[in-house]
Amino acid sequence: MLYNILRVVARFIHNIVYYPEIIGIENIPDQGSLIIVGNHKSLWDPIFLTSYVKNRKIHWMGKEELWKNKFLAFFLDSLGAFPVNRKSADIDAVKKSLRILKNNEVLGIFPEGTRVKKFDESMIKSGTGMIAQKTGSIVVPIYIEGDYKLFKQMKIKVRKPISFKEMPKLSNEGYRELSVDLMKKVYFGD
Repeated sequence: MLYNILRVVARFIHNIVYYPEIIGIENIPDQGSLIIVGNHKSLWDPIFLTSYVKNRKIHWMGKEELWKNKFLAFFLDSLGAFPVNRKSADIDAVKKSLRILKNNEVLGIFPEGTRVKKFDESMIKSGTGMIAQKTGSIVVPIYIEGDYKLFKQMKIKVRKPISFKEMPKLSNEGYRELSVDLMKKVYFGD
């Protein structure tokens, strides 16, 4: 309930402040396990994307430092977000991701693990590729264009979905290469 209210309020505000252009929203499936993979320029990115993905709750993976503030932690938990330790292979976060996808829900990930201004292959983590392969989920790459400047247009470019059904198990390096390929689709399209 809180999630839907905040999504509507955020969309209303974004429409006034950024008058966004959404390209390819029809590429987001209405059902089934789904991973949304995006570039990460600002703290506003998950809120911005959430406000335009209709009828699907996105469970965002977020840096564990956000959960140090008890009020913010309660708020994030209420919205279905969950913490990840970016400095190690966080098994709990991976298990939570797998449960979300096993329940045919939506997982939101920024594979670079932090905010970046442009494509930087060295920043991309392997977890996204591994989670996609293990769950056989659909992945939808999304590019956010703009700088969240007041009354300047923002764009959301939803790329074509990619299926990971029946993909063989990979090595750690293979998962990283898969994650890099996904981020190339986010930034540069098909």
